[in-house]
Amino acid sequence: MTDELARSRGSLSLHGTRAGGNFAEYTKMNIVGFMEPKPGVPPSPAHLAGLIQTMKRTGAKVIVMEPFYDRKTADFVASKNRRQGSPFCPPSVGGVKGVGDYLSVMDYDIKQLAAALNG
Repeated sequence: MTDELARSRGSLSLHGTRAGGNFAEYTKMNIVGFMEPKPGVPPSPAHLAGLIQTMKRTGAKVIVMEPFYDRKTADFVASKNRRQGSPFCPPSVGGVKGVGDYLSVMDYDIKQLAAALNG
């Protein structure tokens, strides 16, 4: 897991909500924007256009979305960035087969993040 964490250090990411900041802090990623302009407020077309430009300008490679949010918006933003911004959804305990406790969730999330950054 240490190698995967090292790959994420300093990476630029876009997050669905401000709650993703905890994961970004743990993995030492830099957040360049949030899908929700304010907590609970869906993004407007103008906000999404701004996020697309921010990802292009900064080279952010990952979109971190919580599993309970619809991926359509993240997929749309990623599609406008030509391979940048692979949506990545950290599951909760039991959300994926074999992920039965918090440590397993973190291990799974970090491996998925490393794969998204390398892909």
